[in-house]
Amino acid sequence: MKKQVKVHLKDEKHIKDFFNLNSKTECDIDVEKDHSFIDGKSLLGVMSMNLSKPLKIFIHGEDNEIEQLVDEYASNDLIAEI
Repeated sequence: MKKQVKVHLKDEKHIKDFFNLNSKTECDIDVEKDHSFIDGKSLLGVMSMNLSKPLKIFIHGEDNEIEQLVDEYASNDLIAEI
């Protein structure tokens, strides 16, 4: 399954939470930048993006793993839009 969400990395805590959650999941996470994609588990890749705007995230994996990750994003106040 594939799910799209928008996350907003507003400060250092949100950035740390985002990477901690991503590193614990088996899901593949892609961050869209213009018309290309960056690995959502790559700190340098994501830090090279404009973090002042919400990021469009594509999560690929098993349904239950995706839903768990989205729930964790929400509980850490990372979700901008679903």
